[in-house]
Amino acid sequence: MVSNKGFNDIELIAFSKKIGYELPNDYTEFLLHYNGGYVKNSISIYYKNGEKSLF
Repeated sequence: MVSNKGFNDIELIAFSKKIGYELPNDYTEFLLHYNGGYVKNSISIYYKNGEKSLF
């Protein structure tokens, strides 16, 4: 698992304004440090309208 670069304060404020909701403190702390991630060298299968796609 590879972590993404975290959000900064300005990005979080802009995001909160865009969605019109203040995020919970624990989630804000998570975004500031990690901002999600991805599995390196992974193949994922997705279905859309019953059709299979590989990513």
